[in-house]
Amino acid sequence: MAPRQTKSLRGLNLRKSTSATPMASTQEQEDTKPILTAVVAPDLHPPYQVDPDGDIILFTPKTPLIDISKGNVPGNYARFQVSSKHLALASAYFKRLLKDCWAEGSALSKKGSVEIPVNDCKPDILLVLLNLIHGRSRQVPLKLTLPQLSDIAVATDFFQCNEVVEVFAGIWIQALESLVPSSFSQDMKIWMMISCVFRSHSVIFQKTTKIAIQQATGPFDTSNLPIPNSIKGIQN
Repeated sequence: MAPRQTKSLRGLNLRKSTSATPMASTQEQEDTKPILTAVVAPDLHPPYQVDPDGDIILFTPKTPLIDISKGNVPGNYARFQVSSKHLALASAYFKRLLKDCWAEGSALSKKGSVEIPVNDCKPDILLVLLNLIHGRSRQVPLKLTLPQLSDIAVATDFFQCNEVVEVFAGIWIQALESLVPSSFSQDMKIWMMISCVFRSHSVIFQKTTKIAIQQATGPFDTSNLPIPNSIKGIQN
């Protein structure tokens, strides 16, 4: 009888058992499979190991090709092995999601591992947040472009992980602060949103809201940026 093959969460690679044992039954094999909360594309790379001992695989449903020179995701990876404890501690969103009353939390509790899709978040942006959540600060870039900072602010607001991002946000904002516009524009809305998410930067918030009060003709479109309604409706 051929040695049994088992699936390891560490890279999800197949390895042979050191001793020859009978093949596991179909039911036993089913019991050891990670639970999928969404359909996964068949041609997937092994997950990038943010935490090699992690019990969760986060993946972006649409796997894009990423140029390593332009982003932070090695190769074409869009799947990340992470720790549920780190996620729940740093992110209010994941803390709720991983409770037993939700499918993801129930699957994790019963099976010990789970795969969870992350929609509407670019893999390179997601990896920056995951590295911060897992304390891998040496893997976090010290400089970003304004679009990248905007994406991180939106994702930070969505995942509710402001505290772990705040220190690096200060570094990124300081490097880009000279780009804060002096007139009402789309970039000004982006800076207003960034200052709303990272509230320690009150000077930028005061500057952008002052411009909006002086130059906006009424409630303005925020292009789905997470800007509070009380600010969107400010008028002179």
